[in-house]
Amino acid sequence: MVERQQMTDAEKIDRLCRTVEALQAEVQRLRDRMEVRDVAIRLARGDDRLDKDILFTAYADDAIDDHLGFCGSREEFFEWIWDSHKRSIETTLHHTTNQTCEFIDADTAMTETYWIFTGPLLDGSNSIAFGRYLDRVERRPEGWRIAFRYATIDGCCNIPGAPIPFQWAPDRFANGVPSQTREDPSYRRPFVNLRERFVPPDGIDYDTVRDLATYSRGPHPAG
Repeated sequence: MVERQQMTDAEKIDRLCRTVEALQAEVQRLRDRMEVRDVAIRLARGDDRLDKDILFTAYADDAIDDHLGFCGSREEFFEWIWDSHKRSIETTLHHTTNQTCEFIDADTAMTETYWIFTGPLLDGSNSIAFGRYLDRVERRPEGWRIAFRYATIDGCCNIPGAPIPFQWAPDRFANGVPSQTREDPSYRRPFVNLRERFVPPDGIDYDTVRDLATYSRGPHPAG
């Protein structure tokens, strides 16, 4: 029978220190991963709300964005999307989906983020496009920022528009009207309900109803 050697106090402390260091490194890597992911999300929101302050927090000061027909700085990019949105699009939704992330070193990451764009155009149709964002993301003094983005587009189409449902409902926009400004309800603080409770009655033909006076508010069903 082989006797197990007892660890000395110094050996126990050394092993504990190495375990703590490994955990600290793992926590830092997970934190970095989350912050890199947040960069893509912030940029999408800044684009959709046409909010320069939010959009700029996703880019490094000297960043370059090769973005479909555009290639330039973050300042030039904002001016470009502002003009193109106002000329042709009612609103935009940039969906960031799958993302892979490779840390080149402690302060540099390469990401590939799949994106889907949807937006109602001023002519009544809806635009859909999809592709990938290839980003070099760097840790800067202010945090993780995109240093270079190359946006690919892998397909697009236009489909006919349709009326947005439930526009007839009482106080439909009491909690805010969606917009590409800071008047959008996502900016409202505190974010609390401002709309009276309303449950649409059974049997409504949602495609044809337009008469708000036909429907009255009632108590919310139990549960």
